[in-house]
Amino acid sequence: MRAMALAWLTGHGLLPPLLAFILIAGIVYLSGSRLTGHADAIADASALGRLWIGTLLLAAATSLPELATDVNAAALRAPNLGVGDLMGSSLA
Repeated sequence: MRAMALAWLTGHGLLPPLLAFILIAGIVYLSGSRLTGHADAIADASALGRLWIGTLLLAAATSLPELATDVNAAALRAPNLGVGDLMGSSLA
């Protein structure tokens, strides 16, 4: 299945990767919109305010993929992957 999807994405010109990018970008946009909406609801319901909720919860939620990458790199004993992630996306 994976080989078939890779062959389809890479062997048929520019259109399949472009469509895949547009689809994934739309999913990221919708997810981000829902995430910020929920962060606003938490900020309105709590006494912390939008600045603290955005700084703490929203930033933590958007950093979870980097945390998962670093934990998996440590579990796989691949320090180059973990350090590359920390120096690349986590610091940016």
